[in-house]
This record gives sequence, structure tokens and C-alpha cells, in this order.
Amino acid sequence: MSINILRNIYFDVVNFVRSQFYNIMMLVLMASILNALINHILISFNEKLLLNNIIIEHGNLSLHQFAQQLSSEQQHLLLKVSIVNTITNLINNIFVISGMLVIINILKYSKKEQMIKMLIFFLVKKLPKLSVLIFLLTIIIQFGLLLLVVPGIILMIVLVFSPVILFINKISISKSIYNSIIVSTNNFKLVYPIILLWCIIKMVLLVIINKLFFIIPITTNILLNSINNLLLSILIVYIFRLYLFLIK
Repeated sequence: MSINILRNIYFDVVNFVRSQFYNIMMLVLMASILNALINHILISFNEKLLLNNIIIEHGNLSLHQFAQQLSSEQQHLLLKVSIVNTITNLINNIFVISGMLVIINILKYSKKEQMIKMLIFFLVKKLPKLSVLIFLLTIIIQFGLLLLVVPGIILMIVLVFSPVILFINKISISKSIYNSIIVSTNNFKLVYPIILLWCIIKMVLLVIINKLFFIIPITTNILLNSINNLLLSILIVYIFRLYLFLIK
């Protein structure tokens, strides 16, 4: 039964992505360019070179040993890069997730006036709460991944519906998180395959990024971010369709 459901949702997602490919790619490229520009402005090329040398020199050490071997200047640089990456990833996630939810929802409206009203309502009522929610999810999931990979993936699975639930319903952030945990737990077999597949593809991309590391042209950085954002966009469409199916 679950296989049939996944198959139907899969074809639905494929058809949606195909029909809205131009809008999705525009969103993906804008988010990727913004991400790359912020990163490029806040982290200089010399800092990227220095960080690359640090990783090459101490990359074979454990995390505890790695931290002990670094000088105060190197620790400061590592902290700065971590903060910048967290900020850029957060901005990127807010941009892509909220943009995809708007693209999905705006198709319900046929008139331009209705679309404008929906966009104004989203910007005023939904975007602030959605931004706070995505910030919380980013921190919680990253903390889970830092502790152990498995808890981080489980957190992804149980929290994945919360942006969609917050977007569709007039509820609080905490209620959307709670509802997401309930829906994901009750339908675990329908949720975890796509999250695991998404994580595997993300890990492959991470390996590619680590191979190229920071010494890559900004165009290559934009390309890698675009692939990552496209995967995130497809995941949002899948989760949105799956949630609508589950609440029928």
C-alpha cells in the first residue's frame, strides 16, 4: 500500500517539477547566487587559502585533537567560517523553502490580483514565523548531526512537515513542530525513504565540495549550491504533496 502511495506522489512531484521547472530554477539560481555572494564577501580568498592549509595539515586528527592543535588565530578563523556558513545556509533555506511554498500555493489563484494579495499576506503573516521556524529547525538538526548522524537524521524525519504545516494552517510554531512529529511518527514508512535518499545525495555533494574545498571559482560554488537547492526544492514539493494526501 505504501509503495503505491509513494509511486503516485512520485509521479505527481515529477509532473509538478516539469510544469514549474522555469520558476523553480529561477528561485534556485537566485538563492544560490545570493548564498555565494554573501560567502564571498564575508570570507576573503586569503582566509579560504589559510583554512584550506589548516584542513590539509590537521585533517587526519580527531575533533578534540584538531581543536587543541590550532592557534588562537586559526580557531578564530574556523569560528568565523562556521558562523558565516551557518548564516548563509539559514538565509538560503529560508529563501528556498518559503519560495517553494509560495510557488506551490500560488497556482491555486488564477487572477493576478489574488496572487498579489496572497504574496502580501505571506510576507506579512507567514514569512516572519516561517523564518523563525526554519532557524530553530536548522539549529536543532545541526546539533543532532554534530552529536551523532543518526539522531540528526531522525530529527529531520520527524520535523520535516513543520514548515508545510505552519504555512497551511493558522497555528503557532510550537504547534506546527508538535503536529509534524505526530504526522511523521504515524507515517514513518512514507517519510523516511525520501529523507534518507536526500541525505545520501547531500553526502555525495559534500564529498565533492570537500574535494574542491574552498578554493573553487565562485561559479562552481553557485553550481554546487544550485544542485543542493534543487534537491531541497524537490523535497519540499514531495513533503507538501505527501502531507496533503495524509490529511485527506
